[in-house]
Amino acid sequence: MDLRSFGYAYGVYFTTCQDCKKTFDGDKRAWRCETCASIAESADRLSHYRLPHTTTNVMSTWDKKYLGLARYISDWSKDPSTKVGAVIADKDHRLVSLGYNGLAQRTDDSPERLNNRDLKYKIIIHGELNAMHFANRSDLSDCTIYLWPFLSCSSCTSQIIQRGIRRVVAPAIPEDLRSRWEESLNLSIKLYEEAKTEVKLVSQEELKDLK
Repeated sequence: MDLRSFGYAYGVYFTTCQDCKKTFDGDKRAWRCETCASIAESADRLSHYRLPHTTTNVMSTWDKKYLGLARYISDWSKDPSTKVGAVIADKDHRLVSLGYNGLAQRTDDSPERLNNRDLKYKIIIHGELNAMHFANRSDLSDCTIYLWPFLSCSSCTSQIIQRGIRRVVAPAIPEDLRSRWEESLNLSIKLYEEAKTEVKLVSQEELKDLK
């Protein structure tokens, strides 16, 4: 069983079994589906979101629009490995800023640099940071940041928290990327929980609704 949707609402933990699609209440350490009796592969996989401040309700129209925009923006990145898009919007759903991962302005973003993994990681600016750098305001405390293709790394998470952003919307980590990013994203989840930042993790099923 893959517990892709796992959250906390009104004081009760709940999860959705990806085998039978049933949602049920339960203790956060219970990894057996009450309906079909499937057992989760592991209690510490990234598919098991245990954040008290994580929501798994259906995406709002604005969430769909801005997460779709983050996906679109990500394609502007020249990174041959992971293309990241980030969009920041305020509480009135007005666009504040956007960004994607790439090298600093006026520097050489040649394929030779971008394909040199060791060098690239030393000089690339993540999409989340670019979006915050280019925001034409210092106070982002009423804002939501939309991320593509998955939740922020632990370093960017610290920066997002420090800028005061209180809500994050991102896709759940795809299966094929978990082994590579699991350690960093687990730390991100822990940091968001400590900072009481609301996190909306969008299931792969929900992503089909994006235009």
